Amino acid sequence: MSNNRPRKASTTAILVAAVRASHVRWNPNPIFSDQHAIDLVTPFWRQVANNWVLNRLVVDVLLRTLKPTHTVIILRIRYAEDRLQE
Repeated sequence: MSNNRPRKASTTAILVAAVRASHVRWNPNPIFSDQHAIDLVTPFWRQVANNWVLNRLVVDVLLRTLKPTHTVIILRIRYAEDRLQE
């Protein structure tokens, strides 16, 4: 039996897209370009990614313990982009 309903995106996928969108939006020298990440997030994460104060509050204060994970996500993306170029 097939299910024709659209599947809900995983929380992990949404958070990774939010990290990507935030990195591209607020890093003065982003290590990759991803203009589509912002389109993949929920309205809440879109607001967080697009608003500097809200981004700092959520990322640097509320999710402070997850900050090292952001680095891992960004480095993995850069590595994948480099391998794709090769």
